[in-house]
Amino acid sequence: MGTKSFGKGSVQTIIPLPSKDAIKVTTSRYYTPSGNSIQAMGIEPDIIVEPAKLEFLKTAKRTKEENLRGHLGNGNGDAQDKKDVEVKTDEEKSIEAKDLLNKLNAPEESEENKPLYERDYQLARAIDLLRGIYIYNRNDKQFSLNQK
Repeated sequence: MGTKSFGKGSVQTIIPLPSKDAIKVTTSRYYTPSGNSIQAMGIEPDIIVEPAKLEFLKTAKRTKEENLRGHLGNGNGDAQDKKDVEVKTDEEKSIEAKDLLNKLNAPEESEENKPLYERDYQLARAIDLLRGIYIYNRNDKQFSLNQK
């Protein structure tokens, strides 16, 4: 998953010499599990994911069904069904608006401080794929157990 690799299919060892020079010697080669050399060819991934910059958009708080006056309950008999419509004072609304503006105008977090998956789009997509496979396999097993 990703883009075609560089094609470096060899291992090189650097041997220091007494004259403060060194010799670089090819000591090994990389092969695929099927025995093919990747030297100067690289590996073509099964799933192409081009490098991209992942950007999170700042959005304002959205109104949800539960926030509407007279909304239908979900029928589960839980707290959500019994929740009264929340009525906020003008002062509370003003404070919320100021807090939201402060968050939206806050300086952006530096790239180095972000988790790696937020900085590396290809890695994030690979993690998504692995999570999907895990969920699929877990649900498939549960489905199989229920069918017996």
